[in-house]
Amino acid sequence: MATLPDGWEARFNPETNSTYYVDHNTRTTHWELPGAATVASSASTGSASMRPDGRPSPPDVPPGWEARWDATYARYYFFNLVSLESVWELPLAAALPPGWEERHDPSSGQPYYVDHKSQATHWSMPPEAYAATQSRPQPQNLPAYAGSTYTGAATGAATAHPPAADAAANEEARALIASALGNLREAVERGDSTGAALFVNRIEQELEPLERRDGGQAAYAADIRAQIGELQVRLQEVGYQAEFTRVSNTLQQLVGELEAAVASQAVEDADARAAAARALIDSSRDSLSQSMEGRDLLAAHSSRVDELLSALANVKKLTRYSRIIGDDLAALRAAVNRADEADAARARTHAVDTLQQLRDELGSGQPPPQVTQFYEATEAMLVELDAQLETVVLAAKVLDAAAAVDTTSAALASAATALDEPAFTAAATRLRSQLEAMGRLVADAPPSSSDVLSHVQAVSDGWALLEREEARFAEHMREARMAELRGNVEALQANCNAWASAGDFDFVEPAKRQIVQELVRNYQLFADMDDGQRYIDDLLLWVGRVDAAAAAAKLGVSLPPLNPGAHPSVPSASFPPVTAATAPSTPAASSAPPFASSPAPASGMPSADPGLDAAAAALPPGWEARRDPSSSRLFYVNHRDRTTSWTPPQA
Repeated sequence: MATLPDGWEARFNPETNSTYYVDHNTRTTHWELPGAATVASSASTGSASMRPDGRPSPPDVPPGWEARWDATYARYYFFNLVSLESVWELPLAAALPPGWEERHDPSSGQPYYVDHKSQATHWSMPPEAYAATQSRPQPQNLPAYAGSTYTGAATGAATAHPPAADAAANEEARALIASALGNLREAVERGDSTGAALFVNRIEQELEPLERRDGGQAAYAADIRAQIGELQVRLQEVGYQAEFTRVSNTLQQLVGELEAAVASQAVEDADARAAAARALIDSSRDSLSQSMEGRDLLAAHSSRVDELLSALANVKKLTRYSRIIGDDLAALRAAVNRADEADAARARTHAVDTLQQLRDELGSGQPPPQVTQFYEATEAMLVELDAQLETVVLAAKVLDAAAAVDTTSAALASAATALDEPAFTAAATRLRSQLEAMGRLVADAPPSSSDVLSHVQAVSDGWALLEREEARFAEHMREARMAELRGNVEALQANCNAWASAGDFDFVEPAKRQIVQELVRNYQLFADMDDGQRYIDDLLLWVGRVDAAAAAAKLGVSLPPLNPGAHPSVPSASFPPVTAATAPSTPAASSAPPFASSPAPASGMPSADPGLDAAAAALPPGWEARRDPSSSRLFYVNHRDRTTSWTPPQA
């Protein structure tokens, strides 16, 4: 157990169940073991050495402290080189803040401190390191001193400084005040109001006993206090400038980040930066509004934040409308891909209307650059999709036209094969119209279209097909007409021969006249037959023989029979009637050249069959009256639909 110094006593407090110490010399109580007792305890174990003057060696102290010997009380007390405070208890070791280092001056051995962050050196330790030495926890309710009539408060710290000679004490106090004043100036220039207050307190702690010991120190104390007052004013200036710089730098950073967020349309980041800038401006009004410079700073940044918030509102509108217009453009693109003009028109109209709504909300002023870029990009996209739609729709129309041409071409070929003149004429007319329409579509197609050449070739092939089919159909119709004419003429010849052989010349003359009429109307068809000219010559010779036989009969002269044998019966299937399947329509008489070598009946001559002539005169265009040789009945031929009838048509 440690040996207590003279005048000390250990006592037990039953309320706290702990030991405390009574210093009868100073009439104070303490929870901790006195420093001298620690030294004595160490000396008793042989760990402490004695000085030649008989006093023990000073204990180790933390940086910034110094152990001093008090001869009156024969013990060490401890002096803080920073705070200029003296205490009896051995102080705790202080931990330097991060980035600080303690070193010793080689010339004086005095410790100094290095701040590696600011690359500065100081004779005094950082205030926070000193404050750590003052934070030793102490038990509460320390018993008051009860060994005498002293009734001072029991605080656990020494209530009196160790005595010293007045002159020496005054000199030492002045030195400590000067050192603390230097530390105060450093704290002021750093803007460290906490440290400055600590050093002012330490100076006052030295000034008060100095003034009590020596009344002549009043002027000195007044001068020191005046310097402290000046330094406090300077501290306010430095603090204001530091606050101004801090607020200015922070606002510049926040506004810069807000500008970047607005430019990149980062809405959430922009809202956060704007809120932070607003909060800083509001919180700094009291501290910075005392100067014009501070007011201008806050006003300028507040105005800039308002501008950026307005731009941010436009960005939010742009974001909302761009999402809607983006959906419209996607719908338009889908409609273009499927060549749906109706859906494309609806999507395009909605996109244009939405874009106009955005313009109306943003007003007539100059829009922000990103809004202008959005306008231009949207309008360019609409133009591009319009062009794509036109190309796609045109291509679809061309394909539809090509399919229609193929269908009609097949129908045309089928009608030509079947010699179906109405169907062929309708198909040819329809195909011609389709080819003209397809040609116009292909002409409107852009030259860059990959299918334009194939479509041009398809149109050309369609016209060639129409020309071939029309030529083939015309040839088939000509051949059918020639077969019909030849069959009709041969049937009439057979009847004439039979009537002439039987002497029935009243029936011969109408049949002969009908043969001549057929020859005149269709001379070119007869001429185009194989050996056509010889056939015509033979037919004329036959007509001459018929006329000769008729004349001889009138004169009573007998000529060799034209067709010896019995009177033949003419089948009705050969002539009449004319059927649609075997007898195509007869071309108009104007299509054949006049037959100059065949004499026409003399005008004004009485008709061989007045009843036939009267029936023919009452017929509408395209009809013909004929007499059936077998029954001598009149029948009627409709050359338009290739049918025959026993009853005359209604006029």
